[in-house]
Amino acid sequence: MDYSNPILGAGDLELKRCVKQWNAHPHFEWCWAFDSHSTASARRYIAEAKVESKYKEVLQWCWEMYGPSIDLEIWLDWRRRIDTLFSLKQQKEGEVPENLIPNKHWCWQSKRDMHPYRIYLKGQKELSMFYLKFNS
Repeated sequence: MDYSNPILGAGDLELKRCVKQWNAHPHFEWCWAFDSHSTASARRYIAEAKVESKYKEVLQWCWEMYGPSIDLEIWLDWRRRIDTLFSLKQQKEGEVPENLIPNKHWCWQSKRDMHPYRIYLKGQKELSMFYLKFNS
């Protein structure tokens, strides 16, 4: 599969594989980081507006494709709570009520000081669907 940038100009959108040092690992394998790298203030403002618009478009598509999700920090807190309430055996046997399980296909991370906007995808299947939508 071609992992070239499908929807924004070079440098605005970057596909990254989640590594062990990231909070999203091992729950999510892929991360789309939306950022503008322009240094000139006027150009940066325009680039950031474009990036934010594209981020919102992809968020909406994920929401429609995989259902509602939540910010990564909340997702991780929710996941930790499930891990404390239910054993691994209970989780594997499906004894966790569906309404307690956060969306396992995707979540997002709002822009923060350290990080650009990010969208996390579970695995290859979700990444392939993303490419079908935005690389055609």
